[in-house]
Amino acid sequence: SESGPAPPVLLTPVLDYRRTPESNAGQASANRLRQELQSLWNFVDGNSCSAVSVDGLHIGDKNPGVEVMPASNQKLLTGAVALHELGEDYRFVTEVRGPGHQQGVVEGDVYLIGGGDPLLTTDDFVLEGELLPAFNTTSLDVLADRVVANGVTVINGAVLGDGSRYDDEYSVDSWDPADFITEAGPYDALMVNDSHRVGFSGKQGDPVDAAAEEFVRLLEARGVVVAAGAGTGEAPGSLQRLGLVESQPLTAVVEELLVNSDNNSAELLL
Repeated sequence: SESGPAPPVLLTPVLDYRRTPESNAGQASANRLRQELQSLWNFVDGNSCSAVSVDGLHIGDKNPGVEVMPASNQKLLTGAVALHELGEDYRFVTEVRGPGHQQGVVEGDVYLIGGGDPLLTTDDFVLEGELLPAFNTTSLDVLADRVVANGVTVINGAVLGDGSRYDDEYSVDSWDPADFITEAGPYDALMVNDSHRVGFSGKQGDPVDAAAEEFVRLLEARGVVVAAGAGTGEAPGSLQRLGLVESQPLTAVVEELLVNSDNNSAELLL
């Protein structure tokens, strides 16, 4: 052996718990969570599945290969894709177009043109018994105020709802018929109050016509004369803008979609 001083004695072990506190504590927490989840997994039968991980650490699973319907979890994907494709700051635009007015009088029809906003709502809309009322909404009253501020006092024609941005399929053929209206629909590019009308029970069959009726009500409440009531129709391209209203940013719309698990919002975002 070589002569010389003896090597120093290590006072702190190299493999010591204190040198790896985060990883050891994380594993210990994972072990405790795994034990707690055993009672939950006892309720997962062969028709369902469960898998849990924390910060990339696999905790455990039950029937991980079983395929099941995603149900409202699908809304996470719908919202994520909408944010990716449209951008976080995207806003839905609803506008009113018509012939130019002379001294406040519009000669002809005006058009309420839908931009796919799922949260367009009148300020006085309250659905009795609604457990999850919509929030981050777009005020149709603001649009009515802007038409009035533009000087319109008389419409010698009708207010026609225009939902032509999307097709007129108000539901999905593959849905169970029991889900239509109770779970989602009818919806279109122009939809107000989830197709309800204030003072009427139940959803209206045509969301575009119902939206036009609501807008006429708001205009008349502000003293505007609408000679021919409400209807539906596609706006020609030669009209002037009489007012518009924008939704909140898409992030706020997606928040409402996910917090309320809002089926109509999901369908319109899709």
